[in-house]
Amino acid sequence: MSNLDIAQKSGLSRATVDRISQLDRWDSLRVGTVQRFSIACGVDLLRPGDQKKFIARSRLDYMDRTSPAQRRMMKRIISDLKSRPAWHAPIGY
Repeated sequence: MSNLDIAQKSGLSRATVDRISQLDRWDSLRVGTVQRFSIACGVDLLRPGDQKKFIARSRLDYMDRTSPAQRRMMKRIISDLKSRPAWHAPIGY
């Protein structure tokens, strides 16, 4: 997805989406902003079991088109999701 697509789906500005997509950490963002961004990307952070299933069955072909910072972030997310049981609460809760 392009940043414009994410901006349109999330209702966030394109500049905000551009900035979020370059961040290594989201701890400076408001929870509502993170949720809107992630839902627009097809990820519901409040349902980590669904993401764990997606990652387990996905080939992650899109990773070839990501920046080094995005690849590092995905490695951390994948590692965290694989280490948690499906019932575990999302990070930060």
